[in-house]
Amino acid sequence: MEVNEQSAAKASRDVMDLGKTTGQSPGNESAEHAVGLVDVDEMARILCVHKDWLYERTRKKPSRIPCVRVGRHLRFEPLVVLSFVKENGASL
Repeated sequence: MEVNEQSAAKASRDVMDLGKTTGQSPGNESAEHAVGLVDVDEMARILCVHKDWLYERTRKKPSRIPCVRVGRHLRFEPLVVLSFVKENGASL
């Protein structure tokens, strides 16, 4: 499964919706903190991909999707991941 422009656009809308629920806009520096970290299931939903695809892309070098390990668990910052996907979409 690959991330295409249509799913990237939907993901951007999802993050915009997250910003609306927190009263922040994604362009605002504090929006990242308002959204916070999300788990693999939520990040896969935002990107419209299967979570197995997401797990695989967190291990794939050199274009590894940025994530944070919290113990054994992966967490993602949606705005950072979406920016990364926009910049590296073709190489994912």
